[in-house]
Amino acid sequence: IAAEIQNTPAPSPEAQQAVEEQFVKPMNGCVHSCDRFMDLMEKCIDFEAIARDREFRIRSGITPQLEELAQHRDAAKEEMESIRQEVSRKIKTEAKLAEAAAPHYWCLRVPKKQQSAVEKTRAYKKVQINKAEFLFTCGPLELAVGRFMDAQSRYNEAASDIQKRTVEVAATYHPAVARLADILASLDVLCSFACCALTHRMVRAEIDEAS
Repeated sequence: IAAEIQNTPAPSPEAQQAVEEQFVKPMNGCVHSCDRFMDLMEKCIDFEAIARDREFRIRSGITPQLEELAQHRDAAKEEMESIRQEVSRKIKTEAKLAEAAAPHYWCLRVPKKQQSAVEKTRAYKKVQINKAEFLFTCGPLELAVGRFMDAQSRYNEAASDIQKRTVEVAATYHPAVARLADILASLDVLCSFACCALTHRMVRAEIDEAS
């Protein structure tokens, strides 16, 4: 295929103009019409949270109230991490924070073979035993998790109105996105045809100049 590409003559000015009119200009129009949409997403969506926590949420800096609630939430999460490190030192095993069902929501997780090391002290409470892991919690962690869940709940409640308005504005860009999808779909089909024709000279399409 690489050899065929190298031996393929350069496209004629007419072909270049056809590509420009059918694909390049329409795609540029769609992209330019979505500039404000991208600005809206960058302003409202917390992309760091998506990458770090795999969670979609409104960016905290968009309002002072959300920023304050985010500080409380993050402080509680840092406290949970500090407790995790302290527990790991005490049991001499690397414990990890893990999500759990209510009413615990978050707990600590170690390999099941370390269960006995955890149960040596009454300071830790069993949450769940799985096939290969042991989940447990402790008083300080339960308090920190409570503060974290409360802050996160209040954050989500405060962000709900902004989320609704963001979705309403984003929906107005649907025609441009749909148009871009149609153009890319057509381009994908034509490129597939071109790839087939490139390796089968006898069925290569010819442009009918009359049409």
